Amino acid sequence: LISRGYDFVSATDTEVVSHLIAYHLDRLRSVERPDDEPPHEILLEAVQAAVAELRGTYGLVVLFRDYPDVMIAARLGSPLVVGVGDKEHFVASDASPLAGYTDRIVYLADHQLAVITAEQLRVRHRDRGHVKHDVRVLDIDSNAVTLDAQYDHFMLKEIFEQPQSLRDAMRGRLCKDNATAIFGGLSLSPQQLRRVNRVLLTACGTSWHAALVGEYLIEEFARLPVEVEYASELRYRNPPVDHDTILFSITQSGETADTLAAQREMKRKGHPTLAICNVVGSTIAQEADGGVYLHAGPEIGVASTKAYTSQLAVLTMLALYFGRLRHLSYGAGRRIIQALEELPNRVEEALDSYDEVKRV
Repeated sequence: LISRGYDFVSATDTEVVSHLIAYHLDRLRSVERPDDEPPHEILLEAVQAAVAELRGTYGLVVLFRDYPDVMIAARLGSPLVVGVGDKEHFVASDASPLAGYTDRIVYLADHQLAVITAEQLRVRHRDRGHVKHDVRVLDIDSNAVTLDAQYDHFMLKEIFEQPQSLRDAMRGRLCKDNATAIFGGLSLSPQQLRRVNRVLLTACGTSWHAALVGEYLIEEFARLPVEVEYASELRYRNPPVDHDTILFSITQSGETADTLAAQREMKRKGHPTLAICNVVGSTIAQEADGGVYLHAGPEIGVASTKAYTSQLAVLTMLALYFGRLRHLSYGAGRRIIQALEELPNRVEEALDSYDEVKRV
């Protein structure tokens, strides 16, 4: 690009992409174009040619000085969502920021590009041409992503939301009559789950710490051997895993690159993959064979709070479920359910001491 006269003014890799798109746009302008080509087709082709040369992951939204009424988005490995409004569109890396602006969302998939104007959204796959895009309804209360005056920051707000997020994680999933938990999205029958002889938990960061707790719970309640693997290591390893092993990918966002890569590798080898995830429609949730949503709501704070405790609640219920499929007694199951039902109130009691603790 430098040899062709493109001047770089920064040291960022993003500028390379901008010049690469400009190069392909100049190249396409130098040849005769069809009279009947769709609007902005030349821009789409320039971006498509540029991303074909990129290596690694990207999430791009491209603006053009000479075409201020159009944006082109492209993704591979990095999430991009398009919000569909009334004669307007929005682009973000996550659906949460769009709450309050629109409740209609289009999730772009890997190798997809979108031509976006105020009036129209067109989606094309890099290799297969134009594709039909599904518009989903965003189920996020705008108040969940608004900082209340009573809190200094989102992390504090989310700490105090833990009693409710725990209730939401457990709602409809505890069955006292059978002393077990109920999950509708596991995609495997109880008979198939009874044949599982090993559980593999993979995650990164805070979710990995939740997995470490889950290891103790599942081994204690279900008497199943559990192995916790850091996803950034599992994706590059080739551990001996038999056919009766099941993988759980644990993630708040559903977009953690290493966790996604580890899940894809295990799925490629033929193992059932289930996700414990918070964000509906995320890549990990979509690509897993089944799973469990946390229902913790958007987590804006960088340090995880309510998502982590919701992960622990879900892992406890999974341990209960696997245990009752095997040797865990009815009485033990009822005691676990009682402890889970008391948990939100116990957390509220602890949070009630906030002012006193702050004073001390």
